Amino acid sequence: METPQTVEIPKAIPAPKEKPTSKPKETRPTGVARKQLEDIAAGKPVLETIAEQTVSHEQATALLHEANALLLDLKDIRLLVSSLATQSKDTPLGNQLQMEMLQSLKEITPDTVSPEFAPRVLALQEKLKNLPLIKQNPADNPLISTIHQYNITHPDSRVSEELLSKIQSGDIKSPELVAQILQSNQPLAQIVWKELTGQPDFKGFHPTREIMLDLAGFEHTKENLEKAQAIIDIAKPLKEKPNLTGKLMSGVLMGALGIMFVSQMATTGEQQSEH
Repeated sequence: METPQTVEIPKAIPAPKEKPTSKPKETRPTGVARKQLEDIAAGKPVLETIAEQTVSHEQATALLHEANALLLDLKDIRLLVSSLATQSKDTPLGNQLQMEMLQSLKEITPDTVSPEFAPRVLALQEKLKNLPLIKQNPADNPLISTIHQYNITHPDSRVSEELLSKIQSGDIKSPELVAQILQSNQPLAQIVWKELTGQPDFKGFHPTREIMLDLAGFEHTKENLEKAQAIIDIAKPLKEKPNLTGKLMSGVLMGALGIMFVSQMATTGEQQSEH
């Protein structure tokens, strides 16, 4: 197995039925779009209605800060990516990572956590319940657009159409595929990293407990460091089970970053042991 490339993490900062005609069948808007039309028809201003149906970057960031405290107490490996999502920029990829992270939090089953934390999980999910976190069609993921644009400007190191088709189809191994692409293609990784974080240089993942706490917004207290270390200890063995990591971190981008974090942590640990 090739040693994954590393990336340096920045510090935080119904109508009546009609007889069939030759006209094409009209499609009715569903979900958020239908709700918008209903609100507008009821007299709500258009811009106000649309704004209410979109989770703002600031709103998502605030919810992630709250989630980080819960994930740290739960010693949940999602904090590896949630901490980064908290610091992501207001860009298509940054917002996509935040939406995937929030959707993942909605999927935590309260009865799988310690009873003392179940009320906090339920309270957070109650806040997330009415947000328009509709699962996106894999083909609409902005990461696909980024890769397509990369292929145009880098014809000599294009991502193959076969891999792109698998990712666009929602293949179950998409997180693994994206992780492999980013680990083996430094110029593309650089582009993705800059859009995610605003940082121009992509030099390597160095996930440590201190960096995780910095990005998540926590002080380096003894208790916090111990909890962060427990997360790292849980994550390292998952290097040999990337499919499990991807499953725990649902979402193509979230899962891919999770796999890259875990892979680099294990590799860093092995190098330290050798020395």
